[in-house]
Amino acid sequence: MVHKLLKQGVLCLLVLLVLHNSLFAKKTQSERTTSLSPTEQIKKFKCPEGFVIELVASELDGVINPIDLTFDDAGRLWTQTAQMYPLDPGDDISWGDLLKLMDNPDAQSKDPKFNRILSLYQGKTKGEDKVLIIDQLQSTKPNVHVWADGLAIPQSILPYKNGAFIAHGAEMIFLDDENQDGKADKRTTILDGFGYTDTHTMSHLLTRAPGGWINFSHGALNKGLVTAIKSGMQQRIDYCKTARFSIDGNKIELVNSGLNNIWGFQLRANGQWFGSEANDMGFSVAPMEPSTGFKGIGSEKIRDYQPWMPNLHEFRVGGTGLSGLAFADDNSGSFPDYWRNVAFLANPITNTINCVRIERH
Repeated sequence: MVHKLLKQGVLCLLVLLVLHNSLFAKKTQSERTTSLSPTEQIKKFKCPEGFVIELVASELDGVINPIDLTFDDAGRLWTQTAQMYPLDPGDDISWGDLLKLMDNPDAQSKDPKFNRILSLYQGKTKGEDKVLIIDQLQSTKPNVHVWADGLAIPQSILPYKNGAFIAHGAEMIFLDDENQDGKADKRTTILDGFGYTDTHTMSHLLTRAPGGWINFSHGALNKGLVTAIKSGMQQRIDYCKTARFSIDGNKIELVNSGLNNIWGFQLRANGQWFGSEANDMGFSVAPMEPSTGFKGIGSEKIRDYQPWMPNLHEFRVGGTGLSGLAFADDNSGSFPDYWRNVAFLANPITNTINCVRIERH
């Protein structure tokens, strides 16, 4: 089904592939009621012509509740566990009281639940989660190796030299394998002060950027005064934002404001930034050039005078929790030209991968 092309702003979006009409109905929960084994699940997938799906690793290999996937320069796949999910200190607090706590760090410091979770994020209490490396990907049985443990829901991983930057709740940390024995042995806090009221909207999606920067996104229901430990530079990060910090750890600054929970964020091979919002409110995929602003939770602009980015299309891909954004930008020819400039969106509520073509004008 092809939808009418809407020429608004610099971007036009066109639905390429709709696997089921129900994708356009608003769904907030999966209809699945039972879990399947990896062997059973692999048989359930339906792929378009020319596509195949293969099992790499599963919970049977210790990959439990993975959130992030990234490759290093050696071609190894990094991921993590989220066995401790969720870590919400306000799960039994009324919405109004929770909003008050978000704005009151002193009250948070006196709350036992906040303190317990902060202790996990700071590494003072050992957590149950791990960072995993999967190699031998060409074999029939890839190897899953525990690279770091004792963590609490690490939400994003960016391998760098002998270690990796990790988005870890209230902190942004760097874990280093100094003796190069295949396991992290040194922890350094790069940034701290992130809000941690809501597990689902922490800092995440670490992405290497030009100029010695690392970009990341920040979700809707957390607030914090974030400090670069090395220099003391501070930046408030409230509600939905994208931000960046320098690899040397000295600088931190805002990049974009809005959307409504950015759970997909990519720098394309041509230098263009794109993001996707979790809640399917008219920005299935959006251009996120630096300093653009989008309406969303908080609706805070980086500059008071800037205009909001308008909605880019009328269609909805359906569901909520859109998480994961990828493009077929490889030059190897593994994807035909038909799939160039197509964004792939993981849609966990409708159990589909949605495809959206991007055309710039």
